[in-house]
Parts: sequence; C-alpha cells; structure tokens
Amino acid sequence: TDDDRVACFICLDIHHGLTLDIPVDALVRASRRTPDGFPVPPSSWLLFHVVQKLYWEGVHTYGQGLHQYADVARLIPRMSERDLEECIGLLRDYNLTAAGHYVFRRVPQEIGDRLPRELADFVESGSRPEADRTPSALNDFGDMWPKLFGHR
Repeated sequence: TDDDRVACFICLDIHHGLTLDIPVDALVRASRRTPDGFPVPPSSWLLFHVVQKLYWEGVHTYGQGLHQYADVARLIPRMSERDLEECIGLLRDYNLTAAGHYVFRRVPQEIGDRLPRELADFVESGSRPEADRTPSALNDFGDMWPKLFGHR
C-alpha cells in the first residue's frame, strides 16, 4: 500500500449452483468439516463434479478438460463402494448418465486403471440410452475424448 503495508486483492466467485441446473444446497448439506473447520464435500460429490466439469467442458470446447482426468484417476481408488454408489446416484439424479458413461469408459483403456465393479456396471448399463428420449434430453453430446485433444 502507499504506507508500505502488505496487502492483497481478494476476488470472490460466488456460485449459487455447480451449473444452472445443479444447486449447491445438497452439496453444502453433505459437506463435513475438517479438523481445521473447513467444509469439504464428500468424495461422491467431488467425483460427480469433476465428471460433470470434464464432460461439459470437453464436449463444448476443443482442447479443454483433459487435465481433469488426473483428478478422476486419483479420486476413484480412494472411494468406498458407498461413495461410488452415491456418485452414480448423483449422475442419474442430475441427468448426467451420459457424461459419466463417456468419462468412466475411458479410464481403463486410456489411463490404464481398472474400474471398480460399481463404475464398470454403470458404464455397461449406460451404453444403451433410453429408447424414448432424445440425445439432447439426456444431455448426451457424444464422446468428448477426441475434443479433449482438439479433434472431432
């Protein structure tokens, strides 16, 4: 500052939801406090959010989101069966089954990690969309994998 005191600028980015369709209320309620008092979402919400973000950015922007696979690869092995089931429930509840399908199906072949049974079953069950719904109604914008590398 002008009087030689240390200062910094703070910018707050306040969200009322993860997206326009996904409010933060349930995430905030599910959070637990660390010993230092910081609220941290459960693993199910962390994985859900990174899948949503990776897929949404991946299908809408060329060359975006690949780095988020590192988070997916680190989170999956740390999750309990219950965490995985909760994440799958969130994906289904928020109409992101297609997103989960496309993101998780790449883990074994591209990252080299084996999927837990819960996720492998989810990927298999998500391979055939509901016959009476359109891709846009299912938020199915196709596989984001080539777009992550800047290709169609």
